[in-house]
Amino acid sequence: MPTRWAGAVFSLALTAIVMTCSLPVVADTWIVAIPAEGYPPYIITPGTPGVGELEQAPTGIVIEVLKIAAARENIDLVFRELPELRAQKMLDEGEVDVRMESPHWVEHPENYLWSDMVTSVNDVFVFAAGAENYFETDEDILGAEIVTHLGYRYPTLEPLFDRGDLIRNDRQTEGFMLTAIVHGRYVGFETAKRAAVMDRLVAQWLMQREPRYQGQFRFSNRLVASAPVQFMVARKPGHAELVSRINRQIERLRSRGVVEDITHQMISLPATVPTP
Repeated sequence: MPTRWAGAVFSLALTAIVMTCSLPVVADTWIVAIPAEGYPPYIITPGTPGVGELEQAPTGIVIEVLKIAAARENIDLVFRELPELRAQKMLDEGEVDVRMESPHWVEHPENYLWSDMVTSVNDVFVFAAGAENYFETDEDILGAEIVTHLGYRYPTLEPLFDRGDLIRNDRQTEGFMLTAIVHGRYVGFETAKRAAVMDRLVAQWLMQREPRYQGQFRFSNRLVASAPVQFMVARKPGHAELVSRINRQIERLRSRGVVEDITHQMISLPATVPTP
C-alpha cells in the first residue's frame, strides 16, 4: 500500500476511535412497578397514608437501595404506580422490568430473575404492652385470638387455625390490626389473649407515626415467618447481566451498613398527614 494511503487510513481509524470514546455511554433503563399506596417502610409513595408529598418519593428501604445500586451501574429507573395484579401481568408480558417481591410469595419463582436479598420481612406477634406474653410457644398460645391481614396466608399458623387452636380475626390494613388490639374488648373479641401478626418494621413505622400507638405494644421474640425481599426481574435479553451488576452493589451496601442506615432513616421519616 502506498505510504500516503496508509497514513490516511491510519488517520481515519484514529479519528473513529476518538469519536467512539467521546460518545456518551447510553444507560440501560428499567421500568419499575410499585403500588400506588406503597408498602411502608419498604416502599413509600406520595399516596402512602401519613406521609403527604415527599420530594424524594418514591422512596423506602428497597427503593433507596435500588436507586443507589442503579446509579452506580448506569441504569436509569422509571417508576410506574400500578395495582398489584396488573403489575404482575405486565411483568409477565415484559411491559415492566422489575417488581419488589419475595420468591416465598410467588407461585412460580423460577419464571423470573431474582436479585440478592435487600432486606427481610419478619413477622412477629404484636400484643398490648400491659398484657402477658403468651406468644412464644404453641402450648402457651392455644386459644388466642390472632388478628391477621385480610387475604394473607400464614403457613406456620394454618395448622393451628385449622384445628381451632387459634381464632383468626381478619382486618383490612395493618393500622386496623393494631387498633383492634388496643380496643379489642370493644370490637367483639372473645378473649384478652390476643395479638396481631405483622412485620416488625411495618409495625414500628405505624407506631412511630401515630401517637395513639406509641407505648401501647410489645413484640414477641418468636418469629412467625421470615421472607427475603428481592428485586423480581423479567426474563428479557440483557437482564441477567444487569441483575449481576445490581447484586454486586447490593452486597456492598449491605456489608458497609448502608441498608441498615437507610432502614433507620425510613422509619424516622416525619409524618405530615395523620394516619387514618
